[in-house]
Amino acid sequence: MSLVDKYARLAADQAITVSAVCTDTYPLGVAGQDIGSGPIPLGIRFTVKVAALVVGTETYEFQIVSATASNGTSGSDVLVTTGTLTTAQAAVLLAAGDVITLAIPPGRIQPTATHITGKLVTANSAGITIDADLCAVNEQQRYQAYAAAVTAI
Repeated sequence: MSLVDKYARLAADQAITVSAVCTDTYPLGVAGQDIGSGPIPLGIRFTVKVAALVVGTETYEFQIVSATASNGTSGSDVLVTTGTLTTAQAAVLLAAGDVITLAIPPGRIQPTATHITGKLVTANSAGITIDADLCAVNEQQRYQAYAAAVTAI
């Protein structure tokens, strides 16, 4: 089981209604450092906190991007993506508690990149709330959503 470190938390309860990068980025330390090629593969785990809006033609795409600035947008390069998830796919894959994990591909970080973060590309009035964490891909924690009024018997 992996632990969540505050420095590896890229988004906490981030509500997304238009395409956006995660609230925070992870500094690589050295420009171009290939954190995807170590003995333990790293990635970003996106945890759905509030289910995706799926009432029309909304689409969702999760990405890992490297960037040359700490805001995650300047000089950004998409390292890996889920591809576009349709409304029907989102209804099945993006309920509260669901997890999407993407691995950082070895050798893909550009030599000028100084930060890494997650990005969610949405279209057609999409809406979702997520957490995003840098994590070891082979060690996953599952977020479990419970009803607000739970009675223990």
